[in-house]
Amino acid sequence: MNSRPSRHGGSAVWKPKQRRFLQLLSSGSSLEEIARELKVRPGLLSRWRALPGFQEALEETCRELIMEEMPRLLQALTEKAKEGNVQAAKILFDYMGQLRGRSETDIGDLTEEERKEFKLKALQRIDDLRGRIEKLRISSGQQGVVG
Repeated sequence: MNSRPSRHGGSAVWKPKQRRFLQLLSSGSSLEEIARELKVRPGLLSRWRALPGFQEALEETCRELIMEEMPRLLQALTEKAKEGNVQAAKILFDYMGQLRGRSETDIGDLTEEERKEFKLKALQRIDDLRGRIEKLRISSGQQGVVG
């Protein structure tokens, strides 16, 4: 079996086992585990890793995996922030700031009163976001309540 990905228009088109290799590698499986699952020798996996475009394909697969998990991660952070976890609120605001192209929120130097105010604003913003998400779900015909 030729292990090189075929090329169409300059971009690699990975074969099914190579795509599965990318998925398993990006999710943290060891080379030994992957070789067993794919029923190939570990040496073949090493050769695939050396193929042109493999690293870029792996990075893209990792980004896709993270994006698939993002709703669950944001939900977990939201719950922690509502419980009063200032670090979780900070991460949420940092994430929202990155989406808007803003720099990281620095809450390390806040006084206790400023932290309370920050927490209150964070909770209000979280509730506002939940309401917006719920409206979007209703308008798109999805069922379920956020949080």
